[in-house]
Formats: sequence, C-alpha cells, structure tokens
Amino acid sequence: MNRSWRRYARFWGARVDADVDDELAFHFEMRVRDYMARGMSEHDARETALNRLGNLGSAREACLTIGHRRQRRVTRTQILDALAQDVRYALRTLAKQKAWTVVALLTMSLGIGASTAVFSAVDGVILNPLSYRNANRVVSIWRDAASGIMVTPSDAMFAAWTMRARSLESIERYGTKPMTLTGRGEAATVNAGLVRPSFAEFAGVHIIAGRMFAPDEMFSNNRRVAVIGEPMWRERFGGSANVIGQTLTLDDKPYTIIGIAPANLRLPALDAPTTDAWLPLVKDSVNPFSFTIARLKRGVSVAAAEKELNAIDDQEHLSGDFGPKFVIRLVHPGDLSTTRTALLLLAGAVALLLLVACANVAHLLLARGATRERELAIRAALGAGRWRLARQLLTESTVLAAAGCLGGVAIAYAGVRALAVARPDSLSELSYAQLDARALWAAIAMSALAGMAFGCAAALHAIRRASHDALRASASGTAAARTQTLRSLLVVSEMAVSAVLLVGAALLVRSVTKLEQIDPHFDARNLYAMTLTLPHDHYSASSDRYNFVQRVMQSAAALPGVTAVTVSSGTPPHLGGVFLAEVRTEDGVAASGAGEVVQPLNFVVASYFQTLGIRLTGSTFGASPIEQHEVIVNRGFASKYWPGQSAVGRRFRFTSANDKQPADWMTVVGVADDVPTNGLAADLSSPFVYRPIDPKHMNTRVVVSVRTKDGVDPVPSLRRLVTSFDSRMAPPPVQTVESDLARSISIQRFTMTLLAAFASLAVVLSAVGLYGVISYIVTQRTREIGIRIALGATPRLVARAIGTRALVLSVAGLAIGLTASVWATRLIQGQLYEIRGTDAAAYLVTGLLLLGISLAACAVPMRRAMRVDPVIAMRGD
Repeated sequence: MNRSWRRYARFWGARVDADVDDELAFHFEMRVRDYMARGMSEHDARETALNRLGNLGSAREACLTIGHRRQRRVTRTQILDALAQDVRYALRTLAKQKAWTVVALLTMSLGIGASTAVFSAVDGVILNPLSYRNANRVVSIWRDAASGIMVTPSDAMFAAWTMRARSLESIERYGTKPMTLTGRGEAATVNAGLVRPSFAEFAGVHIIAGRMFAPDEMFSNNRRVAVIGEPMWRERFGGSANVIGQTLTLDDKPYTIIGIAPANLRLPALDAPTTDAWLPLVKDSVNPFSFTIARLKRGVSVAAAEKELNAIDDQEHLSGDFGPKFVIRLVHPGDLSTTRTALLLLAGAVALLLLVACANVAHLLLARGATRERELAIRAALGAGRWRLARQLLTESTVLAAAGCLGGVAIAYAGVRALAVARPDSLSELSYAQLDARALWAAIAMSALAGMAFGCAAALHAIRRASHDALRASASGTAAARTQTLRSLLVVSEMAVSAVLLVGAALLVRSVTKLEQIDPHFDARNLYAMTLTLPHDHYSASSDRYNFVQRVMQSAAALPGVTAVTVSSGTPPHLGGVFLAEVRTEDGVAASGAGEVVQPLNFVVASYFQTLGIRLTGSTFGASPIEQHEVIVNRGFASKYWPGQSAVGRRFRFTSANDKQPADWMTVVGVADDVPTNGLAADLSSPFVYRPIDPKHMNTRVVVSVRTKDGVDPVPSLRRLVTSFDSRMAPPPVQTVESDLARSISIQRFTMTLLAAFASLAVVLSAVGLYGVISYIVTQRTREIGIRIALGATPRLVARAIGTRALVLSVAGLAIGLTASVWATRLIQGQLYEIRGTDAAAYLVTGLLLLGISLAACAVPMRRAMRVDPVIAMRGD
C-alpha cells in the first residue's frame, strides 16, 4: 500500500503512530522478499518472517512509547527554543526604545503596585484577618438587640453551646486586660490576653518553647502561670533560651513563665493591641467585655448555625439575664473591622486606577505598533504568519507585564510599609497588612490579565496591518483613522474614570473640611486628659480609689501653669460609658424615645463643665447631688424628651426588663451644650446624660482633665506625679484633647488622602494618554497641516483645530465620568458629613480641573503643529 502521501501530512507535525506502522511494515516486507529470493513461497516466507520478527504487537507498543516520549521531548524543546527566541527578540526590541519602555514600565508598576498594596490591606483586614487554621469557618458570636447594641454571650450560653451545639466544631472564650509589669526596670503597662488552654490549638499555632496552660492550672491560685509573647520575650528577655521558669510580676502578683507564644498568635479582635502575655481565663476574670469565637463544622452555613444557637437559647431561657430579648448573630471577624468601608472604597478606587494604567499602556503599544507597521509587513512578506506575528507581540507584552509585575511588587512592598507607618492610631488593623504569598499571587494574576488585555488589543490591531499594503506609503490613511479612533476611545475612558475618582476625592475633601470646622462647643485648647487605671487588687475599696484620685487632683492643681483640674469617667470626644435601659419621664414614655435604648452617659464632678468650658443652662450639681438624684443632660436629650420646653426641673428615670424595683426619679438641674461623645463625625445632638461621681461606687478607671496656661506642657509632671504616689503603677497615658479630636476623624482624613493620591495618579496618566493621542494626530496629519498652511491657513487656525480635537475628547470623557459619578458616589455617601453625593462644587471643580489639565497636555503638540514647515511636510515619503 502506497503511503507516500503521509510525507505531506508530516508538514503539520510528526505522526508517531504512522511512522511506527510504516517502519514495522517496511522491515516485515523486506524480510519476506529476502526469504522469497531464497526460494520460499510467499506464504512460507511470511510465516518464517513472523516467527523471526516475533510479536509485532509488543514491538509496536514499545516503539510507540519510545516515539511518543521522544516527540514530546522534541516538541517541548522546540517550544522552549521558540519562546526563548521570542523573549530575546522582545528584550532587544524594548531595549532599543528606552524612553518608551521606561514610561510603560512606570505606568504598569504604579498600577500593579498600588493595587497589590491595597489588596494586602483588604486581605489582611477583611478577607483573611486571622491566620487561624480553617480561618474561613471562624466566626464571632454576639447577642444583637433591636436597639442595635451587640453584647458578648453569657457564661450560661457558652456552656450550653459547648455541650449541645452540633453545628460548631469548637468554641472558645477570650478576653483582654491591661496589667502593670514591675520588677524589670520602670513599671510599664502590658496587654494580657486571657484565654483557655485550648486556644492555641484552636488557632492552629504551635508554642515556640515550653507549653500552654494545663486544665488544672485554670483555677489554681497557688501557682500562677503565664505564657509570654514573642515580642516581649525578645524585648524584655533578650530572646534568652533560659526564660522558662523565670518569674513575671504582673499587678504585684508573681507568674511563672511556662512558655513562649509566637507573634502570629493574636486575639481575633482586630483593634486589640499586641498581646504581651497570655494568662488563664479564670471565671472571675471574665467581664462583660470578653468575647466568644467559634469554628463552624465543614459544610455548615452561618444561617444554619445561627438558627441552632438561637433554638438552644430559647430552650434554655438564657437571654433573660440581660434585659431585652437578644438574637444570636454569627459574624466573620473581617466584617467587624472599623475600616471595612474605607478599605473597600480604596479597593474600588485602586481598581479604577489600574484600568487607567492599562489603558495608558495600550496607548503606548498602539503608538509603538504604528511605528512598526512596515517592519511587521516585511516579516509577513518573508513568510511569517499572522499567528507567528501575534505570538511575538504577545511575548513582548508579556515581558513588559512581567517587568511591570516586578516593579509593582517593589512599589507594593514600599506601599504596605508606608500604610503601616502613615496610618493613624485609630487604624491599628493596617499594621497586620503584609506582602505575603497571597498578595504576590494577586500581583502576578493582575499582571498576567493586564498584559493579556492590552497585549491582545495591540496584537490584533498590528496583525491586521501586517500585509503588503502597509509597505505602500499611501495606504496609511484608513489604518491611521482606525488607530486614531481606538486611541480616542481609550482617552475618553481614561478621562471618565479620572472624573469619577476626582469627584469622590473632592467630596471627601469637602467632607473632612466640614468635620474640621465643627464647633465642639467646649474649649479644647491647652486641655490635657490623663487616664488613670487603678489596679483592683490595690484599690479594692471605693474609698481608697476616691482618696487616691483626690490626691492626684490636688497635686496636679498645684503644678506650675495649671489653671484647673477636674475628674470624670470620660472626656470629649469619648463617652464615659453606656446604659441599656428605657427612658421614662413623669408624663410616661416619650413618644420619640420608646423602647430599649443605648443611653450614653458620663460620671463627672461639679467642676467638669467649667474646666472644659461647656456652657450650661440652669446650674451644676449641688452640695449633695447623689442624695438629691441630680443629673445634667445635653440639649439633644432635652429636645428629644421635652421638645419646645425647658428641661430644667424635669424628672425621668431609667427602667429595664430586669429591674426588681423601679429606679429612683432623677431631676434635671442643668442642660449642657452638645459636645462630641463618639468623635466629631458622630451626631453631636445624640441624647447624653451627666451623672455625679459617687465616692462610694467609684470606678477603677477615671480621666483627670487638666487645663494649663499657654506654652505649658504638664505631661512629664503628671506622669511623674502618679508614680510618686504609687511606684507600682505604670506612668499613665496623657494626651491633649485637641489631638483626640483630630484622631476622631483620622479614618476620614486617611481615606481622603489615599483617594486623592489615586485620583491624582489617574489624572496624570490620563493627561499622558491625551498627550499621546494629540501627538499621534499631529504626526499623522503633518502632510495635511503643511498643505493647509501652504494654502493660507494661519498657525492660529491649525492650533484651534488641534485644540478642538483635544477638547472634544476631554468633554466626552468628562460628561461620561460626571454622569457615572452620580451613581458611584452613592457608595461613599456613608463616608460623607453634611455633603451630598451630588454636591455641585465637587463636580464643578472636577470639570474645571480636568479641562485645564487637558488643555495643558495638548499644548506641546499644538505648538509643534503650528511650527510645521509646509515645504518639508509636502516632500515624498
């Protein structure tokens, strides 16, 4: 059988099966012919040949295995050789155009770097805030009331769920506690994490050295044990291997160090500071601020687990221990982040910035492709197919994307560090952002997608022009028009995206400006707040705490430059506490205040209002405010419960479902101006109550507020003052109230700064893109411009035509962007203060700024067009 036609089929690639069959058939036929030449008949010759050659089926299988292995090796080698050749050619081509390559790499690196840095923050704070084992199934458990307050579950709930919940794989309880470290230099405040022995196993973290607590050590008062954190081990003990067995003195109690916990073992509370020491969570250390966390069983949804826990709660009647009926909620830790909205906003902004960067690189590739049309046409004429040319162009874009990825990773590393350094104190979660493997894979994925996106667009456009038509000088008009249209669309899209980002940045700038201009209704100048946390073991009696605070106040008042001193449970812009209750007036429940409410309050002394400069209507507390049940309310409280009436002399009381007997009636003796109680961004007119400090029931945490003369800094003296009274106490934190007010809007200011930076980058990239388009138009129309000038057109008319083109592109992009901004700004409405998403000033500023930048971007091409020499322009190509 004639198989000579297969030699033509091999043009498309090797055919191992056919080659093996041909080879075996050839050897068999040659052996038959040899036997027939010796005088055998054809039948005998074939029988003898089969016996001589053996099992041809086995030989065929062996030959096929060898052949396929060899073909795969050859194919792999050819592919690698071709790829290496394409990469070498791409590097040589990029190296020839250094300026173009640098601009493209910077554009890609900025887009990839900014995106990766923000992804690291979003991943570390929202998507994967905990490095726990099976962290995707870890949830925090809360009790949610209709009033909006969320409370941690009770001990009874925790015990019932541990025994009966089938949807939970494991459940843990933990808490935090500031403690005073002594015996190792100056006393210092450290943060202790209170956990159960199984917490490290729950987190999937192994102790560096030593061990975790044993179950019998949970309730042992004779032998106190502690596991120190890796940061404390390195800072306080110099990383010594002999630390196990040493004594750690916390709150004047000795603890034996039994282990060292790694730095990645941290509490689920994202805003919790670094844990310095881990102590057993004994029953008497559990407080209302302890937390519950659990891991769902594989395949169990959050809704199913919530349903089961609520059912157990109803069966055991466990919610009645805290007043109103609560609903059990399971929340992923990342959803509790205070920066969730801000980070998601920045993620959206940086995604738009990446789109602008990709569009700009596509600009550059199209411009470069226009200069390489003749080269590609010559290669096509010499035999290069369209796929071969497309592969080369895609290789070049891939090399560019890979280099941009490397630059982007470097920028992202610097960006993550900059975020950690520049973040305000209220954004402690950002310190957990890091450039880990997930962020690197994200950078690689973004680079690959971006490279393929703009690479395919440029390659498709280029191979359409890779023909002999491109060799003709007169054939460039239609292709130039197509290129010009595509690049114009890219410019319009860049302008639209830049407009969206600029509008968002302008709205945030105006919002932050209004926040900074808020009148706090008190005098924050030269006002200092010192937070005293008295150890309960040393000051267990309320009288001891009261006497200590009185001594501090008297000594602080005697310091040079101090004009007034007062004490309270909180100082603006922070409240002193909350009370879950229903407000009842003498006329009954106020219509606007019916139901359980979270009532913020502050315990103060009579001098509080005068020291802080808060204006009062009525009077301050009298000589015996506790016995007379006197209170002072803010104007927001008075307006809510006695609208249009004077609140002075009115009476009300707090009631709750758990009250065994009605609470005492409280008399309003004064109405204070509304001051910030939850930061400047919160509503200042929210109802607020001031109650007198009771010496018989004084809290262990109080705030001493000190006002000084201009230029006096009492911070060092105040810190020394406290330790001079009690050397066992660490120097307390002292901060200016003005800085506290500024920190209360730090999230808004930080978000504004980053969004403004991203918007500025987008505008710069858009201006570069517009400059490229106008320059390309001037280059393509040089001959036309020369003819028009020769026929009498003035340079002014030429410049007007070029400027009109730029203005049309800018206005089109601006119109699309401003229209899209009306919808997009709804996403940031919650971040704005007294500013609507349709604020006319923000849109006007954005429009004028983009138009001005657009005209500036086309100034150089316009001047070049005005200086075209008609004689040179009309010469032959």
